[in-house]
Amino acid sequence: MKSRRQNISRRNTRSMTFVNGRGNTLPISIELVMEIFSWLPAKSIARCRCVSKLWNAVLRRPDFTELYLTRSYSDRPQLLFAFRDEKENGFVFFSLQHPQNPVENSSFAVATSRFTHSLKLYDIVGISNGFVLLRGIKRNPPGVLSLLFNPSTGQSLLLPEVKPVVKPDCYMIGLTKFMGYDPVKKQFKVLSANMSGVCGDYERYDEFQVLTLGIGKPSWRMVECCLPHYPKSGGICINGVFYYLGAADRGFDQSIMVVCIDLTSEKFSFLNFSGPMQGATTLINYNGKLGSLMSKYFYGRDTSFELWVLDDLEKKEWSKHVFVLYPPVWQHAVEGATLRFFGVVGTNEFVFVPAFLYKPFYVFYYNVEKNTVVRVGVRGMKGFYGDSVDDFSNHVENVELIRAF
Repeated sequence: MKSRRQNISRRNTRSMTFVNGRGNTLPISIELVMEIFSWLPAKSIARCRCVSKLWNAVLRRPDFTELYLTRSYSDRPQLLFAFRDEKENGFVFFSLQHPQNPVENSSFAVATSRFTHSLKLYDIVGISNGFVLLRGIKRNPPGVLSLLFNPSTGQSLLLPEVKPVVKPDCYMIGLTKFMGYDPVKKQFKVLSANMSGVCGDYERYDEFQVLTLGIGKPSWRMVECCLPHYPKSGGICINGVFYYLGAADRGFDQSIMVVCIDLTSEKFSFLNFSGPMQGATTLINYNGKLGSLMSKYFYGRDTSFELWVLDDLEKKEWSKHVFVLYPPVWQHAVEGATLRFFGVVGTNEFVFVPAFLYKPFYVFYYNVEKNTVVRVGVRGMKGFYGDSVDDFSNHVENVELIRAF
């Protein structure tokens, strides 16, 4: 009983210190203060950190970071657009908040966050929990490097370079990376797949390494994979499992499969596509489950699209869903445009965007329950008209400071 009273006393003392310490009078608990701050945008959080050491300490607490991220997922999911800036050898990011109950032809200004670096960045290879992983070319000596970037804070971290293990009679010819978040250990993990060749005829990824962020100085370590394979582009992290498409070889008759990596155990598993699923090659997050679309591109003349959903990972059970687009509404809204699937908002809205930035630029929201299509105009991205659009759905603001890793 005495120990319990001492613990309660310590908690009350900490609370009183926060209320009255150093001239900062906030007659409310720390928990309520964090709740209030969690409703502010990321740029406001950055300003508030500069008010005092006390505010900075509160806003850098791990429990506040987790609260803010949770609120961003539930109340502030965004669309993230990225454009290559060749002049500055970097990217320009634009974010758009998902509109609440959008009406047709509504216009929304977008926020911009500029990022440049001395590396010539040529690819975005991963996005998770508000962070973006970029791959770049190192000039001297030549090599491939990776950069972790937070569009909400503008911070970046250059990751250590992978040192591949060269085997006898093999040579290293490539490198690819994926990034995901482990919600159990609350850590970001980056996967590197090294591709080697034997006698110049056969190429495969047979060496896999993992980099963990959040446990001191990051370093690469080997992980075992029982099946050498060729990773395809793209990938998605859902509830601590990272999924990407792979093939056993690079021939024309290759069989496509889904490679699954449990980020907590770092174990690989594989899901084979068969029969009608062979064409389902666009992975998405559908209501917290892995989904695979038959096509990434849609047209004004399309009347339906198919989606396969992984209902049980252990049993490897899939279910087929067919979504019928009401032709008059769909064709009137799209007006013959070629659209690219963007993602799913909430539980019932599919998002489509044009593959290139044109004026005017529209985002299309298809509600599968109401069978309606809403076209939302987007402004604020001038200077990149005609450029291709890299887009990501359900992006969130994360106020975690990268140097805290």
